[in-house]
Amino acid sequence: MISVPAGLPLLRRGAGATTMRDGGCFVQVAGYLADGHSWSEYATSVHPVIRAAGIKCNDMMSAAARPRLAPLVLQR
Repeated sequence: MISVPAGLPLLRRGAGATTMRDGGCFVQVAGYLADGHSWSEYATSVHPVIRAAGIKCNDMMSAAARPRLAPLVLQR
């Protein structure tokens, strides 16, 4: 089992929620970690290639498997 770092918003399928408390998509979380304020699936602080791959993987994974992406968000 992969543990999600404390304080990291949960990854959700799709565009995610409007608040971090409710979780977000790969790009929302990566953008927030990169610049401390972005909360958008169009975060400019996330490289376009990482954004495209992150969205595809995030949306294709089951809810049970999605936490396995959390360590990759930290690598952004």
